[in-house]
This record gives sequence, structure tokens and C-alpha cells, in this order.
Amino acid sequence: MKRLGTLICAVLLLGWAGTIQAQGFDKAGTVGFQTLKLGIGARAAALGESFVAMADDPSAAYWNPAGLARQGLGAHFSTLQWPADIAVNTAIVTIPTPVGAIAASGTMMTTGYMIERTEFQPEGNGKVFTFAENVFALSWARALTDRFSFGITGKYLHQRLADYTNQTWAFDVGTLYMITPRLWIGMSAQNFGPDLGYSYDNDHDGQTNEDPNDQMDNDKDGRIDEDGPEASEPLPLMFQVGLAYTAWQSGPNKLVTAIKGLHFNDNREEVSVGGEYSIVNMLFLRGGYRFNRDIGTWTAGAGVRIPFGVGAAMVDYAYSELGYLTQAHRASLTLTF
Repeated sequence: MKRLGTLICAVLLLGWAGTIQAQGFDKAGTVGFQTLKLGIGARAAALGESFVAMADDPSAAYWNPAGLARQGLGAHFSTLQWPADIAVNTAIVTIPTPVGAIAASGTMMTTGYMIERTEFQPEGNGKVFTFAENVFALSWARALTDRFSFGITGKYLHQRLADYTNQTWAFDVGTLYMITPRLWIGMSAQNFGPDLGYSYDNDHDGQTNEDPNDQMDNDKDGRIDEDGPEASEPLPLMFQVGLAYTAWQSGPNKLVTAIKGLHFNDNREEVSVGGEYSIVNMLFLRGGYRFNRDIGTWTAGAGVRIPFGVGAAMVDYAYSELGYLTQAHRASLTLTF
């Protein structure tokens, strides 16, 4: 069985890596709420985001909610420093219950101040604005057998651009299956929900979108169709499938490898591979690579596990190269009880 697991992983790795050079149809920039694509946690990032079949810490609430079913009480806090003064901060709390595991999470993306520019004032009109995206989510997961678990996440999405706001909802589903004690397969589908579209009150009468392109003066102000909604944007749908395999273990030391295939609705498909080497279950060294990308290909990171009276604290760091966009840094603190 061990040889079978090794063979399956090797065949999938060679097959996916060998075919990934085929270019898919690139539709970059056609969806909204890009925060949903940035990923959560330094550990997963250091593995090239090939985490869908591992999903064994609270950040599974993002990557694959099915992974929450086999966890106890925990908490996760992470921060991402992205180019252009973009910061993403996340908090997750997981709670096991008799009817399944529950996780509550919140992610906040903020930018620095940006100069407001217009067609006639391309250098700025003296005003500045900010942009923010917030995700508040509730997850539920349950182990349906000793090998198979299922999870679902519901999300409330809120976006603010200067004085305009927008909100919608979405949900994720995920599964996790143990083929052997050393080989796991995971799948998740993320961000099913209505399109985004800002509402406008161009005539300042306290009502938005009241003249929706029907050639009528619905608000009786003498103007026709002046409050039309902005063209809508779909959410970034993502479909992931991956394998996690314990390639070697000797006492408290082990090497776990992972591979993931990812399909977007707005970009080319990609494959991620990663590995985590743990030393006496206290020091963790990680690396990963993402194929079929122009930037953000290789990642690296490390973590330290610090036991305490009733649990343990995990401190993680990840570095991602972003080519001409320089680099991204992530840090995480994970508590398990």
C-alpha cells in the first residue's frame, strides 16, 4: 500500500507538471473582490498554496472547510503585507461541537491613501480615497465516516471604494478523504454567489438605482435613467483538487509533500507543489512552487511550534517572490488546545 501511494503521487505530479505549460485562456481583470484569491496563513503560502488536501489547522476555513472536522479548539491570526501598501489581516476561531466543527472568521483588506484622478485632472484633483474589502464567514464541517469529511462556508462580503459601498454573499464547499493514513485527497469549490455591482444616487435624492435603464423618469425629477447601476462583476470562482502524502517519517521527524490543481474563472489554470519538513515536531521548514504563473512562482518559509500547558502555539513566516512587484511577506500565529 505504501508503494501504491508513492506511485499515485509520482504519476500525478509528473503528469500535471508536464502538461501545465499548455496555456489556458487568460481573462485576468474580469472578476471582482480579488481579496478572495490572496490566500490565508503563512504556512499554506510557504507550501505554494498546495494546502487543500492538508487543511489540518484553522486556516482550513479558507482552503478547505472539510479539514475543520478533525480539529479541536483553536485560533489563527495572520497578516499579509502586499505591494502598493495593501495589507490583509485575518482572525479565525474553531470550536468542536457534538454536531460538527464550527469556525468563525474575519478578513480585512485595506489600502493606503490613493489620489483621486479625473479625465480632466489626470494628476489629481486634490482629493484622496481608500479602498477596503471585508469577508466575514461561518464554517461548519463534519466527519461523515472515519475516512471522509465534508465542510461548507457561508460568507458575507463587503466592499468600500471612497464613498461607495457594495455587499454580497458567497459560499464554499469542500471534501477531504483519507485514501491511506499517509495519503489524503482534498477538493474545494469557492466563492459561489451573486455578482458585485455598486449602487449610485447620482441625483442625490436618497434613492439608488431607481431609474434602471427603462427610459422612464421613475423618481419624477425630470431626468431619465440617471441612476443606473454600474456594470456588475462576477466573484472569483475557484475549483481546487489536491493530494497530500507523508513521504517519509521517523519518530517525530517527517516530510509531507503536497500537490494541487487550481482552476479559475478569470485566469489560466495552475498547479502548485510544496513540501514541509518537520524536525522533532517543533521546527518546520517549507517550500513551494506554482506553475503557469508570470510572477509569484516560488515560495519559502519556516515555523516554530511552542508547547504550553494546555496546547501549543505555532509561529509561521512565508516569503513569496513577485518579480517586478518585489515580494510579499506573511506571518501567522496559530493556537491549538
